[in-house]
Amino acid sequence: MLEFYFKDPACLRRLRCGVLAEHMDELACDLRERGYSRGAGRHALRYVSALSRFAERDSVPKGGPVDGHLVRRFRCQIPSASRPHVSAAVNLTVKLLRARGLFVSARAPIDEFGGLLDRYERYLLDVRGLAMSSIDKFLRGARRLLTWCRDHKRPLRRIRGRDILDFVMDLTEKQSKGAQHHTGSFGNELCSQVRVFLRYLQGEGIVTAELDRVVPKVPRWRLAPLPRFLPWQQVRKLIASVDTGHSVGLRDKSILLLIAGLGLRNTEVRNLKLADIFWRSGEIRLAKTKTRRERVLPLPGMVGKSLADYVLRGRPAVDSSCVFIRSCAPLGPFMSPNGIGNMVRRRLSDASINAPSRPGSHLLRHSLATKMVNSGVPIKEIADLLGHASINTTAIYAKVDRKRLAKVALPFPREAAK
Repeated sequence: MLEFYFKDPACLRRLRCGVLAEHMDELACDLRERGYSRGAGRHALRYVSALSRFAERDSVPKGGPVDGHLVRRFRCQIPSASRPHVSAAVNLTVKLLRARGLFVSARAPIDEFGGLLDRYERYLLDVRGLAMSSIDKFLRGARRLLTWCRDHKRPLRRIRGRDILDFVMDLTEKQSKGAQHHTGSFGNELCSQVRVFLRYLQGEGIVTAELDRVVPKVPRWRLAPLPRFLPWQQVRKLIASVDTGHSVGLRDKSILLLIAGLGLRNTEVRNLKLADIFWRSGEIRLAKTKTRRERVLPLPGMVGKSLADYVLRGRPAVDSSCVFIRSCAPLGPFMSPNGIGNMVRRRLSDASINAPSRPGSHLLRHSLATKMVNSGVPIKEIADLLGHASINTTAIYAKVDRKRLAKVALPFPREAAK
């Protein structure tokens, strides 16, 4: 399969040298199946070959595997001027090796990281019943606390309230200096993640004191902010601006219609399966939602036609049950929320629409709810469409109900106008 990317016999002989020589044709086959072009495939295979020869000089046994420490040293020996350009190729190399079982992660040998985080993940899934996106966030907070304890040589079983406060202060100071984080909600999220993890540690008997009471509570008034939304005329303009003359346009228009027309969340769009669409009955059944309850939505004619056009004429032929597939290699479903969020931002820019700060897929969801509220649709029906577990979550949209707010507004005092 290497011959698909390279023709020169001398180049082929060089590629088939090193620790990973016997796997080079399999890796080339993987690249072709994932939809990589000849140029991108050659670029990746060159660095796989370079890593293979580097591992051979490092006395790695024939056939691998290679580990994270070796890959890190391989990165460092690349000239600094070229390092930014090869970072993506090296990351791709690691993904290919991991998929083939030829890569060993260089995780630090810390007992409390391995078993403890695995048990905590099962607790969040089985006991708390959280979605995977929420579990990832809570695991991130637990990992930050464990890393801080390791770096400051504080045994987890002897951790005190003062240590918790120092940990929160250290990370929030880094955030305020712009070292790692840039969102204003970082403090709230960190405190929530640490509080839940400390309660789990107490339940497991790892810590004895109620340390979750020490974690500061950042004031955050419920329903205080106004939902960010676009006027419905601009939403129509956004959808109409998509060129459906190619497969990417067909996909993007279908995604925009699902979010703006049915209020689907980013994760619901990414996880939408072909079997979830019931064409004959005109329904979409979402089995795994944020609230972990099945949701049945109607399939309007415009949305159904757009979906059918994409599935029949634009969707790549890949072995995946997900409806929406990435247009760039590696071909497959969207793996993170950034893909759809970036698409929405790009389409807003192409349509010359001035969106509120930090626009994303949720902006269209807010726009739909705002339109329904101003059209007189009851809050309960809006909550059912959006999949809110509590009607109190939907109550924030009452703030943008201009007709009802106008009825309760107090008359402007004449004396104040003089």
